[in-house]
Amino acid sequence: MRDIYLYITQRIHPGSILAAVALDFVWSLFESGSSVVGFLLMPFLIVTIFAVSFTAVTFIQRLGSGDEWPAAMSKGVALGIFAAVPFSVIGIVGAGALGLMRLAYGADEETILLGKLTRSWREIEQQLRRLAPREVRNGSLDEVINFLYSQRLLSKELKDRLHELRKQRNINTHEISTDELARLVDDVQAMEITLQTRFLNM
Repeated sequence: MRDIYLYITQRIHPGSILAAVALDFVWSLFESGSSVVGFLLMPFLIVTIFAVSFTAVTFIQRLGSGDEWPAAMSKGVALGIFAAVPFSVIGIVGAGALGLMRLAYGADEETILLGKLTRSWREIEQQLRRLAPREVRNGSLDEVINFLYSQRLLSKELKDRLHELRKQRNINTHEISTDELARLVDDVQAMEITLQTRFLNM
């Protein structure tokens, strides 16, 4: 269950989930006030909700999480289908998953922190890889960082800090305390903001 939670938090932007849930909620309103006219309009509503959800999720994943277009579009299709099915799917699934998570872990702070860490680090990695040419982009993250430093896209201080954070992240996080994990999350999220600011100003 924890692995599923971490996978979702790493791969899907919270904004994408919120957009799909909000659009899925339309079906709850429809079911509470359904009529003959409403049923006749159902195909139009299905297509419209899918299109809006697909577009919103695709752009959130592309611009918010830095996904490549094919990955962003595939998530747009998946969440668009869930939102467009003519009953409230995401609300039911989400409530069930949250309930199971709470039964398994309660309010497990470590699980939440691990989710934040994996998602923030993934966004840092994507930012760095996008700046590198294709032949370097698919190499190890160490190679990408060193290449960007050699091209003067990263300062020595940023390069060293990224290497240090990468090493800390690769430590078995179950062997460090929750306080240390929280500090690492704060450091990684601060680095994410630093890189976003630096690359936006280039």
